[in-house]
Amino acid sequence: MDPSIVEQTLRELEQEQQEEEVEVSFKENAPHLYDMIVIDKSLESTSHTVQWLDRREECVEDSRFTTEYFLMGTHFENDDNEGEGNSQATGMTTDSVKICSVNLPKLDKGVEFGPNETELQKRMSKIQVHTSIEHPGDVSKARAMIGDSTKVASFTNSGDINLYDFKLMKMTLALKGHGQYGFGLNWIPNLDGSPSHKLVTGSMDSTVKLWDINQAPDQEGAITALSTLTNHTKEVNGIDVLLTQPDIFASVSDDSTLALWDSRELSTPTMQIKASENGLNAVAFSYYDDNCILTGGQDSGEIWLWDRRKLIEMYPISSFYGHDRAVTNITFSPIQKNIFCSGALIPDGQETSAGVNNGVIIWDILKIGEEVAHNADEESTLSPCLVMTHDGHDLNVDDISWSPYDQRTLATVDGNKSINIFQISEELFNRPYHYEKEFEDMEIAA
Repeated sequence: MDPSIVEQTLRELEQEQQEEEVEVSFKENAPHLYDMIVIDKSLESTSHTVQWLDRREECVEDSRFTTEYFLMGTHFENDDNEGEGNSQATGMTTDSVKICSVNLPKLDKGVEFGPNETELQKRMSKIQVHTSIEHPGDVSKARAMIGDSTKVASFTNSGDINLYDFKLMKMTLALKGHGQYGFGLNWIPNLDGSPSHKLVTGSMDSTVKLWDINQAPDQEGAITALSTLTNHTKEVNGIDVLLTQPDIFASVSDDSTLALWDSRELSTPTMQIKASENGLNAVAFSYYDDNCILTGGQDSGEIWLWDRRKLIEMYPISSFYGHDRAVTNITFSPIQKNIFCSGALIPDGQETSAGVNNGVIIWDILKIGEEVAHNADEESTLSPCLVMTHDGHDLNVDDISWSPYDQRTLATVDGNKSINIFQISEELFNRPYHYEKEFEDMEIAA
């Protein structure tokens, strides 16, 4: 027999054994990490985007459950990069932006959802497509309007951002101007609580654009941007808006810079610094303190913490280390405001020697300055802020969303047709939190 075939066979057997060991370890540890977990690896396509919606209903089928709704999109393997929708007439699958639902147990009713699926869990936890609207090519990013989740903005392959109305079940507006697709898309909230009408986007064309959907559209139902910002020199990968001061927003780019902007004066950024040796993928304003900004994208997997009052190039005030590859997403819990979640790159089949891939990590920002823990099995140090790792994905984590109803429940999606929905164990959240602690008074770790 050809030695190369034997070697390949042995590698495959070794990988299968490792996967089995990881699965056994995952199931053994799951009761200590989760109060509920649903993993679906059989979606019709990859989804680069996920967002819980402000919509929850009593489950009609079983009163021990609630029906929760979330936003997703599609990316089929036969999608092109030119923004043309796939056609059923040519035997291809049509892309869509869609609202999905899942039934989740009311934990006080004694229903257990764990890694060892029961028949009840298999039946009740199936992801259902509630409504969908055809989309031109794959969905890079989709976000529901703040204040009206029936309206959804979505980034297309061509660079257009389309606005969809799920009451009318159609596209109602096109935002035209970007030359390429993008992953930076955020609605800008109104402080009076009324539905948003402005949004900010960042694209692979290296620009940031500010839009107002209340502008009168042209004859083709399209509008152009209020402003186009060109200070980045490479792809813009992440955007975030400061919710308490919605005129302020941040952008990060493959040019390694973090830029802060004020929409009242957009001639130049209020600040732009080099914030990485590599490109940056993610940026997030803290819900805990308006001055706190997190960025991710370094090849080392570190997340860097910045104080926007005193930004110094390549000098973060602290860092979070736990990922093995570059971070792709960072998002704070809207309820437990000192907690945030990050997702990272996971090359196909990659695992650490500990049998995990550290694809999703939950962090506690209030643990900054506490004594660090050392990994006994490896020559590495674990961040004191690390609450838990979630290893339910086997490919790059594309998006993360916290439930608006529960401080411990998240949804995450990856590049391998998988969605994970899980509720972190209450044991990991049962310690007291001291919200009177000011960000500037924290003991910052060296």
